[in-house]
Amino acid sequence: MKKKNAMTAKRVRIKSPLIVFLGFLAVMFVGAFFMALPISNTDGKWMSFTHAVFWAMNGVCGTGLVVQPTALSFTGFGQGVLFLLIQFGGHFLLALTVRFGFRKESTVPLIQTERRICHHHLEAHQIIILNILRIGEGIA
Repeated sequence: MKKKNAMTAKRVRIKSPLIVFLGFLAVMFVGAFFMALPISNTDGKWMSFTHAVFWAMNGVCGTGLVVQPTALSFTGFGQGVLFLLIQFGGHFLLALTVRFGFRKESTVPLIQTERRICHHHLEAHQIIILNILRIGEGIA
């Protein structure tokens, strides 16, 4: 039996729910930073961190909770950041639904593209619905 060298690095395995949670937090805090920038706000001042996190969280979660009208609070840049957060939240939710909607023994990796998932695991009518949603999303 070999003895392990003290310098050998131990592999750390991170569970999927933790990866999802950390990814969500990372996107939220990066979004909050961009929402707090003076270029994002119509008054040209830094937004407080708590307000920025609130806006970013609502964008990613898609709750739609606002305390001020978005058009009056944010410049085009800030509205674009909020739009990207909303888009990310929607696609993130879709990816999680598709990933965890399959049986537990499914071998579809989380990183795999939506198109490959569609071709391998979805019925024809489900693919049509997703394509209609994509077209609507593109128009919006």
